[in-house]
Amino acid sequence: MDVIRVSSDGLQRLAAQHVAVSAEVAGTTSGPPIGPPAQHTSAAVAGGYEALRAATGVLAARLEATGSKLSSAADHYAAREGSSALRLSAVASSVET
Repeated sequence: MDVIRVSSDGLQRLAAQHVAVSAEVAGTTSGPPIGPPAQHTSAAVAGGYEALRAATGVLAARLEATGSKLSSAADHYAAREGSSALRLSAVASSVET
């Protein structure tokens, strides 16, 4: 059986990376309009850029939400680890007695 090793510090670092990348993705801008707006190819390119902006916004929001969930998971993990350690020490002391 494989073992997964988790640390709250690792989860926090991963959360920070997600938030940083989401800010980077959200900060990307599309190129300038090409040609006069009445030209069909210019309208198509502008439509493509608009779709790209929308997809970028969705991706940035998803990255930020994932970062938030990872940070919350790290907090819960750390709390559980502390609680488990206390319970184990209580069991260990009762076994020794």
